[in-house]
Amino acid sequence: KSRHLERKTSVSKLLSSKKTMPEEVIYQIGDRDNCASAEDLKAVFNDFYVWHEKKFGEHVKTLNMGFHMDEQSVHIHVRRVWVYDDQKGFKAIGQHKALEQMGYELPDKDKPRGRQNNLKTVYTAECREKWLDLCHEHGLEVEREPEKRPISEQNLQKNDFIMRKQERVLAEQETALADVQQSLDEAE
Repeated sequence: KSRHLERKTSVSKLLSSKKTMPEEVIYQIGDRDNCASAEDLKAVFNDFYVWHEKKFGEHVKTLNMGFHMDEQSVHIHVRRVWVYDDQKGFKAIGQHKALEQMGYELPDKDKPRGRQNNLKTVYTAECREKWLDLCHEHGLEVEREPEKRPISEQNLQKNDFIMRKQERVLAEQETALADVQQSLDEAE
């Protein structure tokens, strides 16, 4: 009624803003070389999803899920948004405020909020612990402690994978180029 056009938003703004865009989480047991079966992953995920919905369903809304069995390891993609009640009682989208309303506190209250000291790390640790407990309940042996690597090396395995793939593509292109060169030589 008061015609505050600056308050209007669009779906594209919601989807692109860092504060409101959906997050995507991938659930997987194992890695490319040694992963759980699709049935085991489904069983663990179903139990985890029931627990998650019961505990966080008011503040974490699932948009969609995708079960991928067509790649080297089976995994599940979950897209979701974080919802909280603003000062006027309306639903709003925002991860930090939703986590505050869920009662989470900083892991180290003496330090400022940052990459290693935020509410999401506490939430993630709780979810990871539940996931590992459910894996154990389903008879799957998984490592409870994540591999400790320096931040500069965290994506090293992924980068190695990408480099190997690029090297294969380059080798294929060099072979194709050699074939073309040979055809040209023969034509001369």
